[in-house]
Amino acid sequence: MRNPFARLAKRDTARPSLRERAASLKASAARVIRRKPANAAAASASVAPTLAALVGEWTAMLDRENAGGQVGRDAEKLADQRIALHRAILAYPVTSLADFAAKAPAFRDQLEDVAPPHSHPQSIEFLSWQCVLRDLSDLAFVRSAPAVDPIFAAIDTTRDLTSARNRADLLPQPAGSIDVLPEQDEAADAFFAHVDGVLLKTVPTTAAGCTALARYAVQFREDQGFNLDEDQSNEQHVRILDLIARSPLLDGAAPAMPPAPDFSGYTVTDLYRTYNALKMATDIMGLTGWTTSPEGRGDRLLDAESDRLHHFQNYVADELARRDVTERSEATFRADVLVNRAVARGNFDDVSDYAAEADAKRA
Repeated sequence: MRNPFARLAKRDTARPSLRERAASLKASAARVIRRKPANAAAASASVAPTLAALVGEWTAMLDRENAGGQVGRDAEKLADQRIALHRAILAYPVTSLADFAAKAPAFRDQLEDVAPPHSHPQSIEFLSWQCVLRDLSDLAFVRSAPAVDPIFAAIDTTRDLTSARNRADLLPQPAGSIDVLPEQDEAADAFFAHVDGVLLKTVPTTAAGCTALARYAVQFREDQGFNLDEDQSNEQHVRILDLIARSPLLDGAAPAMPPAPDFSGYTVTDLYRTYNALKMATDIMGLTGWTTSPEGRGDRLLDAESDRLHHFQNYVADELARRDVTERSEATFRADVLVNRAVARGNFDDVSDYAAEADAKRA
């Protein structure tokens, strides 16, 4: 039978405590293992979903081990599962820097494991892992020049043409004439040709571009007294919203996950109520499809928000799964959330396990 503590048993008993090792490591390699890439949110959007799932499961399992509570065969089984996941993460082939960066927690675990005691010389193994993490962190900070969102140039030209049209409208009329001046015709033609042919056909490619287009549409209405995308059939706002809805930001196969909240101050009851509120919001979001256009263009906006709500539901459920509760009502709340998620995922074996665990704590 494999001893899950064998690795610990081989260590020099004279080595300092974990707390002392952590303090020493923080002092000697803080920049390497603590710094988060400034573009971490963008990078996470392109991480292979399978790899992201492996890292997430491994992290949760490591947290369970560190929290304790398992003994004997249960502890050994958990350690075996965690090591198997660790091996799978290291073996997973990367296809991008984002994939490589996603493996950083697994590398960092090895760095902490081989960290030398305070004032002891640093081993080649430690320096190797330190080098990997340092170089990975530096690479994550190297940003290629972002592609310019074409909507900004389209908006700037619209502003210029609007000003030119307003100046033309102020030109004095010849005495006794009420005819539109040639200069006014030219300014109006140039304005509408650009708006219809360029601005309202330019899809913003960044979040900043989407925001700029929406704000400019509101500003234009306030300044000019009519809507920028109003057409001959009196349709308004539709074309602006359609451009935003067609932004490639909403088309990614693996949308960026929102950052996990800090649940340290939440009670089990808080988490239970939060989960139910998020679930209700998700259900309502699923009923709003009829408000979008028949072509379903707006559905992508709703889908993106629905995905965010689902992510937050999973964060809450993950936190409850890590909690070791003993109080009867809290055990019921915890089981209710975990059973609900297991049913949604089709994990019916987990359903019976969660129910049996909650039932045992009611006795």
